[in-house]
Amino acid sequence: GELAQRLGVEASHVTRTVPQLEKAGYVSRVPDPDDRRAQRIRLTQEGRRAIDRIREAGARGMQSALAHWSPEDLRQLATLFHRMADDFVAYAADEEPEPRATA
Repeated sequence: GELAQRLGVEASHVTRTVPQLEKAGYVSRVPDPDDRRAQRIRLTQEGRRAIDRIREAGARGMQSALAHWSPEDLRQLATLFHRMADDFVAYAADEEPEPRATA
């Protein structure tokens, strides 16, 4: 449930996707030390390598797409992108649910 909430998707989507990621070797399930009924999803070494490959491909694509931009355009993009990221982080911090009290 927490993973679905963090990703902004329905819990059923996570329920269907995690077994596929686990079967592919990208994640593993581990017991939640705080809740015996729950499990945590942990990224495996293979999962980390897959993320690295995706990031590298994205960076190469971005470099190719922006190759003809002027240095000033790139500086402006970087400034606005950092502003956007900061605003997203601030918004997410404001939207975090209060911790649940345990009985």
